[in-house]
Amino acid sequence: MFSKTIIRNFTIAILMALGIGLFSVTTTFAQNIETIKISGTAAGVSTRYIGAVEGNINFDIKDLQDLGINTYGIYGGMSRWEPEDDDGKYGWPSIDEIKTNPNIINWAHWDQIMTNPPLGSDYWWSG
Repeated sequence: MFSKTIIRNFTIAILMALGIGLFSVTTTFAQNIETIKISGTAAGVSTRYIGAVEGNINFDIKDLQDLGINTYGIYGGMSRWEPEDDDGKYGWPSIDEIKTNPNIINWAHWDQIMTNPPLGSDYWWSG
């Protein structure tokens, strides 16, 4: 007499074999053939992205670098980062203007405020 485990495993194996046989149809069409070129030289760097909501404190950038993460997106309420409008023009620059000229943003200011927030955290008010 076979145990329930043996019968279950045998049934799963049969179903997997049938599934592979039925669903692994290989068809080649001339228009789908691509050439892949292998090179010893890197063509670029893939984005390794992670993000967080309100996730801007209590982590070490070296930990992210050790993981190979090269893009870190955060969301935080702008009222804490920019309590007063820095240029006096609401909605300026527009997204299209930034895409046309990314240097329209004072990146040094934002790098400084995000890296060294007032009182050490944008949650200075939270206790």
